[in-house]
Amino acid sequence: MHAQLLGHNGCVNIVSLRRPPIDLVALESEHVSFKGPLSTKGVAGVDDDGPHGFNTDAASVTVGHGAESFARAQLALADWAMFSMPWIELTPREPRVELGRIVVVTVRILGLVTVVNANRITRLVDHVDEHRHRWGFVYATLHHHAQRGEEIFLVTHHLADDRIEYALLAHSRPEHWLAWIAYPLTRWYQRRFRRQSCTAMRRAITPEPHDAP
Repeated sequence: MHAQLLGHNGCVNIVSLRRPPIDLVALESEHVSFKGPLSTKGVAGVDDDGPHGFNTDAASVTVGHGAESFARAQLALADWAMFSMPWIELTPREPRVELGRIVVVTVRILGLVTVVNANRITRLVDHVDEHRHRWGFVYATLHHHAQRGEEIFLVTHHLADDRIEYALLAHSRPEHWLAWIAYPLTRWYQRRFRRQSCTAMRRAITPEPHDAP
């Protein structure tokens, strides 16, 4: 079983019972399917309610304190530690955080179905003001994605209390017909990702005693 969308370079499996081959070169010509407030409003877009008809989801967690923790948080974000989950795989496996980079997120649903979601990094964030230093990036969905939308991943050094925070914000809605049919399950997996993403970043930056080498 598989479901396909026809793109500029032919058919790409989005939903499959087996992990389909991923051609990053073929995806390079794809345009993002959504240009929303995160890209056009800059860092302030983190506080935006999002466009009409899109779900807006956010999560955040304190991951440490001080400049050293902020440096570790930046490194963890650049290493995509927020995707360190057994049911998610990235292609390439260690993508560089750079403008225009294609990143394919392969998700295993219920241990049976593979969903392939292609994204492009559309903005890099490195913003300092009198209150905080924010660092991260935005990626937007390509047409070969079960969803349509955009997501920002940030680590922030709050200067007033020296607190380091990891945050993510997404504007999304189903794009593929199977995502509409399985809408409640889709939303459950989105909530699961936000929760586990925060946990993964916290562990990457401030390991638990039993995680320490």
